[in-house]
Amino acid sequence: MEITKQQAIAGLKKIFNTRSWENREDGKSFADKGDFFIDKRDCEQYEVMAKLKEYFKDKTIKDGQCRVESMTLLWTTFHIEDRGKE
Repeated sequence: MEITKQQAIAGLKKIFNTRSWENREDGKSFADKGDFFIDKRDCEQYEVMAKLKEYFKDKTIKDGQCRVESMTLLWTTFHIEDRGKE
């Protein structure tokens, strides 16, 4: 099934229970438009990857992609963005 970037962002915000950029708190995951910052106290890196794989197993983003940027000590960061964006 093909979905829009906005549909992917809305779905992932629910799955990861993110706060908005303006309402972010220490120790809580947050999202800013298509940028997701998942706090490891909320969800470990392997859980983030498993949830992303499950969500996208039957979906593709029309003219977009999900890019996992980094996995640090405290955060797993991923983005919903235009295809080909660096």
